Amino acid sequence: MKRKPWTLEECVADARRFRTRQEWYANSSGAYQAARNKGWLDKCFQHMDEVRKPKGHWNKKNCKVSAKKFKTKSAWHYGESSAYHKAKKSGWLEECCTHMPVLKKHHSKDDCLAAAKKYNTRIEWYQGDNKTYRAAYMNDWLTECCEHMTSKYKPKGYWTKERCVAEASQYELLNDWMLCGGGSFWVARRNGWLKECTAHLTKYYRLSKLEVNVV
Repeated sequence: MKRKPWTLEECVADARRFRTRQEWYANSSGAYQAARNKGWLDKCFQHMDEVRKPKGHWNKKNCKVSAKKFKTKSAWHYGESSAYHKAKKSGWLEECCTHMPVLKKHHSKDDCLAAAKKYNTRIEWYQGDNKTYRAAYMNDWLTECCEHMTSKYKPKGYWTKERCVAEASQYELLNDWMLCGGGSFWVARRNGWLKECTAHLTKYYRLSKLEVNVV
């Protein structure tokens, strides 16, 4: 018999059985995926330990071990982001993800380049065709796809608190604001405005607290 849809209360209760995101995903992926799809991950994670690894821990071997816990790049990206981003930055991403199935709705590099050509800025692309934008981001093609785009970087002093809040409100994911926000993310971070700017977010990739300190 097919299980009835998970509720927020059920997901929170299920998550409380585990100390870390990785343990929850590994042992109860149905609840984890339901919470992720509904934008409830932050509420489910509130009690969990923030596991910090010593400097140098995320070498290629340990990144591969981390990736093996997950079935997709997206799940790894959400479940153990520090390992995912180390692998991505170091050029190990594809090697770490060889066990993961290719999703049916796969967008090639050519698909992303063609889609990007329709837009003049990253935010226009993000809002107009989020699937190809996300595919380009996940595969490290964003820079190449956006070479033709108009720069959104503003003169010194442009990013006031009000403008940062308005800019952030256009994004569903924290990381997308960081990538596409024309410097507003970093101004908000430097001035301690991140809480106000991200108050609207219910579903987003959270960088480590060491890097961003959102909460």
